[in-house]
Amino acid sequence: MVFDDPIFLTYLKLVGALLALAGGLLALLSYGMGRNVSSIWVTYRGWLIMIPLVMLTVGLGRVATIVGVTVLGCSASESSRARPGSTPIGG
Repeated sequence: MVFDDPIFLTYLKLVGALLALAGGLLALLSYGMGRNVSSIWVTYRGWLIMIPLVMLTVGLGRVATIVGVTVLGCSASESSRARPGSTPIGG
């Protein structure tokens, strides 16, 4: 596990700061300036789920990262086959 590695902790702080900055900017645009950014909020919430999962996988080490990327690749391929009219990855 690399949770105590200084490089990993630096990336973790950087990612956290960027997510907080983006959330603050969206809040300012939405509530402070009255802009309609609801579709961007949906995307942002997706990133709030994905980023911690990726950081956790990387933090657990090499094997967890390899397994996580493999599972993600297989699920992306399966979901593209499930949608009618879509082209499979690589084909």
